[in-house]
Amino acid sequence: MRTDLVIGFTVDGFHCWPDAPDKYIEFKNRHRHLFKITCFVPTSEGEYNNPTRREIEFWEHTRTIQEWIKTRFGSPAEFSSLSCEGIADTLVRAFHCTKVFVGEEDNLGAIVYG
Repeated sequence: MRTDLVIGFTVDGFHCWPDAPDKYIEFKNRHRHLFKITCFVPTSEGEYNNPTRREIEFWEHTRTIQEWIKTRFGSPAEFSSLSCEGIADTLVRAFHCTKVFVGEEDNLGAIVYG
């Protein structure tokens, strides 16, 4: 059995879609979102057998991921031309997540699997 920690938070930031078709022309320019990010981070094998201890504390890991985003992308985050799936892929690779969801506000988003 494997266990994933579920780590969710929001990031205020900007991105753009430079190659957007004309029907989505408003997305070609830099625009702001409250990005909703949910990371699924695997714990060690067998950790589920000890309910009083986990190797990775999700509060600590949340701060680690948030600080990494702030250091890499600034605050508010400047994701440039990264799409939701581009942001999610970056986090999957950086933190070895089993999957990451990145959404714009609460409406739309993408899941990338590690």
